[in-house]
Amino acid sequence: MYSIEKEFVDLMDKFRKLKSLDKILVNKLSFAEMIVLNHITEMSKDITVSNLSEDLKITKAAVSKLISNIEEKGFVERVEDKNDRRITHIAITPEGLENVEHANNNMEKHSKFIYEKMGEEDMKKLIELMKKLYKIMETEKKEKGKIDV
Repeated sequence: MYSIEKEFVDLMDKFRKLKSLDKILVNKLSFAEMIVLNHITEMSKDITVSNLSEDLKITKAAVSKLISNIEEKGFVERVEDKNDRRITHIAITPEGLENVEHANNNMEKHSKFIYEKMGEEDMKKLIELMKKLYKIMETEKKEKGKIDV
């Protein structure tokens, strides 16, 4: 029996299997790691796991794990606060900045390609539907609290 819910789930799974983001991201960063790394480049110098957790609305444990993974790849480093040893700051490395720039350039090229294939009208419709879906998911997330990635 046909179910629109099943079709939606199947389609989302097909997008996942395409792994199109793998072509955009570099150095085997996961999408979540790339979001964190990109966010770090946009933040002030006082970047901590707590700041990231609050800004990204994910648990401190999840942020800490992501930072550890990114640190292993050499894109960030933990720096102890000179005035308070309990505080550890997160600093992006030159390699991390280069990675973000490369991934952002790839994302821009990918977006332009999709726009050219879909056309402006369909892109506008897609964006509106994605915004609606985002609001629905955001509301659900707020009702359930922070999520762990």
